[in-house]
Amino acid sequence: MEPWLCDATELGGRSLLELGWAYDATGDRDMGKKIMARLRKSPSKEIRRMSQQLAFQDEASEFLGIKDFGSSGPSEYEKLSRLPRVKGIKRYNLLDAPIAGFKRPPVDSLSEARMTLRSAAVRRGDNGAPTRLQQSIAYIAKKAASPNASEPLLPEGGAEGAGSLLRGTWSLALTQRGGKVSWAPREARLELSLGGGGGGALQGTFERLAPGSGPGLYRTTGSVAVKVGARAPVLQLEAEECRLGPLPVPLMTRSTTERLLFLDSTMCVAEGSSGDLTVLVRPKLQADPNDGD
Repeated sequence: MEPWLCDATELGGRSLLELGWAYDATGDRDMGKKIMARLRKSPSKEIRRMSQQLAFQDEASEFLGIKDFGSSGPSEYEKLSRLPRVKGIKRYNLLDAPIAGFKRPPVDSLSEARMTLRSAAVRRGDNGAPTRLQQSIAYIAKKAASPNASEPLLPEGGAEGAGSLLRGTWSLALTQRGGKVSWAPREARLELSLGGGGGGALQGTFERLAPGSGPGLYRTTGSVAVKVGARAPVLQLEAEECRLGPLPVPLMTRSTTERLLFLDSTMCVAEGSSGDLTVLVRPKLQADPNDGD
């Protein structure tokens, strides 16, 4: 059709313009560029201006670093997703508004509470929905007070069943104290080395690296026991030494007992004797590297 179109007339120029864009849209970029170059000599100022848009598009793609994948490549949205993130520019989660909306029903299932807590623990943030986070903590605490066989919060097998999942290294993610949530540094952790035991209990050692009363992380070591409690297994820690870097620090509390509210292979929720709730996750649960600057 192109040979029979005259670029010197208004009708022929606009027809060639549409044809050039069609070639470009279907992946024949070379043919599209050829027609647009021809139209840059058109006597119509508007047609000359519109024909230059394809050249501007190529310049913009080159400036933004978007590779031309051809007709079989990804869509324009996929191309934009490949752009490197610019440091210092905050990203906003488009799901924050509906998640935190006042009209959304409260957390009423274990799967939702578990997903909300895991996501918050990995990201070290409430994902723009602090109410959902508090609801998830309250839901698990409520369910732990009245266990339901249809929604088990803890593994079977008592202390031994809990110990099999507790062994290893955990990342201390967050603590709820007096209704307020505080986030632990990513370096904070709890390492449990559990062996055998008698009388329905497991014995071992622990090493905790956690924030304290001063700056930095305090390293506390000692013995640990997983015992069968009245309603759930408990984690009993007996501290023997505390250090801040190479310096020894006096132990403020030697013995602490934490009741397990929820435990699976990736997350643990424990309640201290003072009512504080701690959420721990396995280090293998990593956050998206683009989430932090």
